[in-house]
Amino acid sequence: MQSLSEETTQHFMKHLVLIGGGHAHLAVLKALAQQPNPKLRLSLITPALSQTYSGMLPGWLAGHYHLADCQINLRPLVTVIGGELILDQATQLNTDQQLIKTVGGRVLAYDLLSINTGSETALPASIASENVLAIRPLEGLIKAWPQLLKQAQQQPAYQLAVLGGGAAGVELAFAIQYAFQQQSAAAQVHLVAPQLLADHAPAVQKRVHKKLLEAGIQWHASRAQLEPTGLILNIGVNLPVHQVLAATGAKAARWLSSSGLALDSAGYIKVNPQHQSLSHPNIFAAGDVCSRPEPTFGRSGVHAVYAGKVLAHNLPAYLAQTPLRSYRPKQCSLYLLATGSKTAIASWGGFSASGAWVWCWKNHIDQSFMQQYRSHSTELHASEQQL
Repeated sequence: MQSLSEETTQHFMKHLVLIGGGHAHLAVLKALAQQPNPKLRLSLITPALSQTYSGMLPGWLAGHYHLADCQINLRPLVTVIGGELILDQATQLNTDQQLIKTVGGRVLAYDLLSINTGSETALPASIASENVLAIRPLEGLIKAWPQLLKQAQQQPAYQLAVLGGGAAGVELAFAIQYAFQQQSAAAQVHLVAPQLLADHAPAVQKRVHKKLLEAGIQWHASRAQLEPTGLILNIGVNLPVHQVLAATGAKAARWLSSSGLALDSAGYIKVNPQHQSLSHPNIFAAGDVCSRPEPTFGRSGVHAVYAGKVLAHNLPAYLAQTPLRSYRPKQCSLYLLATGSKTAIASWGGFSASGAWVWCWKNHIDQSFMQQYRSHSTELHASEQQL
């Protein structure tokens, strides 16, 4: 039974609800753990206990990392704050009543809300099928990968197609082809996309094309539709495949459409430079779930990481009515694209480079990012055991 003082304290606390355990919210959790806010009560709604770092997932597929190397346990970060971890998914947001409903039937009232759920894979109608595996959410790919690898080893002349020529599709194709080769699977990876890395410089595109040829990956510069016989390319070629993985761009979560939030034409949450909703100032968003009008702001994990530091400051600052900080995207972002083996291609504006040293650079950045949460989580767990 709570004492009168505990009830009074909770009455005056503001309820901060985080939807999603993405990269930006990791920064929020870390900041609150390091500098507790007695005026905040925290709840985190996320479907998985661990957050998978997408930047290292191709390395896991290629066999360079264990899955645990790519994941961050959220429970210690939430527990040390005294918050509640809700393993569920948001399915409805009522901004008028400030209520969130989950798939599991929970209804939570919030004073302050932050959304960092990422995006879903946009499947073209021509290839939407239960036989097509979307790469997002990542949990589906992670669960399916061991069986896919087993099928490639056992099925003669196994054929797998990756749809999408963005960074995700390219890295996925490289990682899978390398894994097949390392596991002695007589399998072939096809990359189906009208263009390679359309948002990158021609020099980067040229390097990627050359590396695809070296890796033995067949690039088909075409769109496709799925038929019982396989993929039918727009160039008139029938491509028989056993498995299709879709990295065909992003789409916004459907439950946002009825939320009352200001959304852009694609259904993403409109935010200002402080990553605050343009229509509801007590709601913030970061990562792929939101949009800004700047041409330098797109669907990239780079923005989620940097915006997380801004969110970590702005959420408590909003309640304290102190100035908010802005996230200003750089003119161009650095991309380090893994190419299966321990090599990578660097892309920064018009600059490009490739080699093993680029992979070492990427690995150092990825490991440093993970270590700040892995060591912090370990320290928090140790301190809990002493209490």
